[in-house]
Amino acid sequence: MIEKKYDVFVIGSGVAGRKTAAMCADSGLRVAISDIREYGGTCGNRGCDPKKIMLQFSEMMVQSKNLKGIGVSEPPTISWADVQNFKKHKLFRRYNFEK
Repeated sequence: MIEKKYDVFVIGSGVAGRKTAAMCADSGLRVAISDIREYGGTCGNRGCDPKKIMLQFSEMMVQSKNLKGIGVSEPPTISWADVQNFKKHKLFRRYNFEK
């Protein structure tokens, strides 16, 4: 096993952990970052951001049903597979996740 030495070891890869690691690295420190779950933390993977993406489509369906007959003729058809794909790729780009 190869031993590596770091100046800073960041626990957690959420927004705060990544920001801390980047600031330390930008200052010339050798940084390692680790997380018990998938890289990106709760907000990026299963919390705030994915929820907001899913909610906008759900809210659109409710709104369009409420407006049926007063300007909206039919509620839209949503491809949930496309929404999931969009969510996955948008978050990967936003947080620079490695695949």
